[in-house]
This record gives sequence, structure tokens and C-alpha cells, in this order.
Amino acid sequence: MNELRINGESMDRSKPRAKLRRVEKAVNAFLAPYNLKIERCEIEIDESLEEGALASHRYPNRISVKREDVAESIVAHELVHVVQGTLEVFKGFRWLYSLLSEGLAEFIAKSLYPEHDVKYELHYELVSILYGIERNIVKEIVNINYLPLSPSDVDKLLNSPHVSPYSKGIIKDQADHLRNNIRRAINAKITDPTFISYGEDLRAWKFLINQKFDPKRREINEMLEVYFKTASVT
Repeated sequence: MNELRINGESMDRSKPRAKLRRVEKAVNAFLAPYNLKIERCEIEIDESLEEGALASHRYPNRISVKREDVAESIVAHELVHVVQGTLEVFKGFRWLYSLLSEGLAEFIAKSLYPEHDVKYELHYELVSILYGIERNIVKEIVNINYLPLSPSDVDKLLNSPHVSPYSKGIIKDQADHLRNNIRRAINAKITDPTFISYGEDLRAWKFLINQKFDPKRREINEMLEVYFKTASVT
């Protein structure tokens, strides 16, 4: 059946599905040089999405849109989250992980659809700078959930002049716990990206402080300063 009922009204399932397949094709063409590909994804209309949200991704391979006529570029943004397996993060904190994952989604959507209205401008600008240094950052951010961590990475981040004082404060408060969790994950060969508490941001910072980004370090640090400026831990 191609009939879908939303608030008691009948709608044609084939229209959003056809849109999804078109966008999948475009996103896969962008990802192909990095040997990345979206697995089969599904789409649904969910009018209960929070105010201001036109779309969202549902783990592992479903996209929800608020309306049938949502722009293809917005669907593309959500498909990037699907291919990355973007993790949910606590909204009460500022996460470098979110800055990178939202930035990549915006960057690919804007690259494919120049008319795309960028919602996360700072995120987009950061990824644009990183992409200008090295295009393979697309693959690195997509795979960031599985970037290897070692206990010594905790100290490297704490000693790095490029890690935000905001993030350092969180890492420092949990340093022993984080090191122990990383050791347990390594010893038990656990690859689940959620096993290590705060692991998503440890990986994001490990990625970003790489020396290959030093040619644009001043610009990067200025963006990070803006992003973390209003952050506070409660």
C-alpha cells in the first residue's frame, strides 16, 4: 500500500520515498570518492517533531520529516547523520562532537544544493575550513565514532593549548574515570562508541588537534572561542 494517514488524512507514501531516493543518489555520489555509502534508509512523516524542526534522523536508518514538502537539502542533511550514525548528545552541554557532525551535514547539503539555507553557520564554516585543508576529513568525521582512543589521549587533550578550557574542565573532573573506561574498552575489545563516557568529545578533540590543521589553527581557534564563549557547566 502507498497510503499513509497523517492526522486522519490520507497521503501518498510514494512522494517522500521518491524524494528520499533522489537525495540518497546525490549524497552517495558525494561520498563515493571516500568509499562511503548510505545503507538503505526509510522516511516517515511525523508532524509531532519539536517546534522549529523540519526533520530528524532516527537510529539506525530512518528519517522523519514534518511535512511532505520538506526541501531535499534538509533530507540530505539528515542522511549525513544516518551514514555517520551521529550520536545523541546531552543538550545541556556544548560538544565539539556536535559542532563537527552538524557542520559536516550542513557542508554536504550546501555542496549538493547551493540554495540550501544553512542553519548551523559556525558549524558549516568550521568544516569548510577543515575541508579546504584536507578533503579526507569527510571520511574522518563520518567515522569519528570509531576513532581509536588510548588512556594517554586524556593527558594529551588536557595538555593541548588548542582544547577549549570548557572541555578541559569536564575532562579533568573525570580524568581517572575516562582512562579506566578506555582501558576496559581496549581489554574487552568493546567498539560500541557509547561505552566510554564523554567518548564522543574525546574523539572529536583528538581529531581536531591534529597537526595537519595547524595552517588554519588561528581561524579554527577563533571559531571555537565563539562556540564555547557562552558555555557553562551546571
